[in-house]
Amino acid sequence: MEARIRRNLIILAASTFLIVVIITTAWFLLLVRPQKENLTKTQANYEARKTLADGLTKALAAQRKSEDELAYAQAQMDFLTGTAKRQGRFRSLYFGDINGTSDANKAARLVTWHRWLNEYYTGFGQALSQELIRIARVSGVVLKTDSKIQVDAPPRNPEDVKPPAHNFMVPLSNSNGGAINISVSGDLPHILRFFDEINQSSILMVIGNVKLQGYSPQITATFPLTPYLLASGPGAVVSGGGGSPQANPNNPPSPDAPPGGLEDAPPAP
Repeated sequence: MEARIRRNLIILAASTFLIVVIITTAWFLLLVRPQKENLTKTQANYEARKTLADGLTKALAAQRKSEDELAYAQAQMDFLTGTAKRQGRFRSLYFGDINGTSDANKAARLVTWHRWLNEYYTGFGQALSQELIRIARVSGVVLKTDSKIQVDAPPRNPEDVKPPAHNFMVPLSNSNGGAINISVSGDLPHILRFFDEINQSSILMVIGNVKLQGYSPQITATFPLTPYLLASGPGAVVSGGGGSPQANPNNPPSPDAPPGGLEDAPPAP
């Protein structure tokens, strides 16, 4: 009798252990492992999406920055060239809608070519000479130069008309790096006034390194001066990869280009 009871207890204990093992295994296989796999998959998806979101945030920030820079550059160019329905501050060459092959584009290209011949090739050198002489007289300095203003030749044909890169044309690009050597003499206040008048001029001009010689009131300032002509209108571009048409090796300056040389300007009384 006692042996039977012991045997039944052993069988009961073994059965209970087996049931517990089966339940535990089933619980792990049916509940724990799927949840663990799902958690691992969800974590991987989260990391991938987080990486994508971080990159997207940086890309959007970079895009906004680029758009802001483009808008700022366009606003500055509109101010300089007067394309915002007002007169620009600096002298410019207007490009019509030349980007295309339609009859209207061809007509605009022909008109732009005529402007290039008149306002740029024929008129810019003379206008620059007169402006420098005027500024020298207003400033009370003596103006001298060892260079003659020779504007680069325009395109030979209307079909060759292209706007320059960055809207800046360098009319004297085939000379001394686009610059002319200028020398003014007078006392220091008058020379400083000359530089200030250059900054207020209707022609955009950039002054290079200034070399001073002598003593006041007979100081001589020597420097290179680079004049620019802005490109405006719907056919001009803010920036691009195209080269400046006036620097085209197939478009050399004409030997009979109008020199537009400078004369010595006496100081204002």
